[in-house]
Amino acid sequence: MQKENTPSGLNFQHQNLEAQDYHEANLQGARFDGANLRGANFRQANLLWAHLEKANLMNADFQGANLAGADLALSNLNQATLAEADLHEANLKQAHLNAADLHGANLNTANLSAALMEQANLEGADLSNAVLKGALLAEANLRNANLFNCILTGVDLTGADLTGADLTGSTLFAALLKDTKLEQAHLNTADLEGSVMEGTHMQGADLSQVDVTHEGYLMAMQGNPTPMKNVDFSQANFEDANFEFTDLSNSNLEGANLQKASLQGSNLQGSNLVDTNLTQADLQDARLQGAKYNASTRFPEGFTPAAYDMILV
Repeated sequence: MQKENTPSGLNFQHQNLEAQDYHEANLQGARFDGANLRGANFRQANLLWAHLEKANLMNADFQGANLAGADLALSNLNQATLAEADLHEANLKQAHLNAADLHGANLNTANLSAALMEQANLEGADLSNAVLKGALLAEANLRNANLFNCILTGVDLTGADLTGADLTGSTLFAALLKDTKLEQAHLNTADLEGSVMEGTHMQGADLSQVDVTHEGYLMAMQGNPTPMKNVDFSQANFEDANFEFTDLSNSNLEGANLQKASLQGSNLQGSNLVDTNLTQADLQDARLQGAKYNASTRFPEGFTPAAYDMILV
């Protein structure tokens, strides 16, 4: 993005501008560093390349505003309204966005590293190619959000709702996905190495070609399985997925497609494999004691369920 000339005389650094009205104002390149703008009205304003580092923007209204390339690092945007705002290439590193409304916002290639976004509304937002490394998104609403090719390393998505979200090609290394809703989400080719799933809802999700393991992580875990216990994977697509040494105990895999998946050394004890497709899957050294299956469960050629103390239902 190439910068243009900015209007002169727009230096408001460290000023008290609480509840000021900037509706539809041209504030391109303006400096609001450290300013108090609590409750200010920036609806439809032009804040292209504006500087708002460490500003207090709590309860401010940026609906439909142009904040492309703006610097909002360390700013307080708790409970702010940023619905339909353009924030592509914006810097929101370590910003506070708890309970902020960002539905339908454009955050393409934005930097949200270590941002605090607990209970934020990001429904339908475009976060493609954004960086959210270490961000807190517990209980956030990300339904139908575009997270294509996102960096979500170490992100906390506990209790978040990502139903129908597109996470294709995203990196979720060591992400916390406890009680996260990922029904009908697109996770194909996503990197889930070392992610922690417990009570996660993934009914109908597309996880084809995902990878939840890698040598370095397994060494760090000292041989302990990657935790993905009590997860609902019913009807999910895992074709060609890598689940080596993964703890899938007591998970619901009913009707899931695990064709050609690698489950070597995984723990599937007590899991539900009714109507599951495991043709050409690698089950070498997998633990399957107490796993349930039925006549429609499809196993690799030559596999004998009785030899693993599995339960026919």
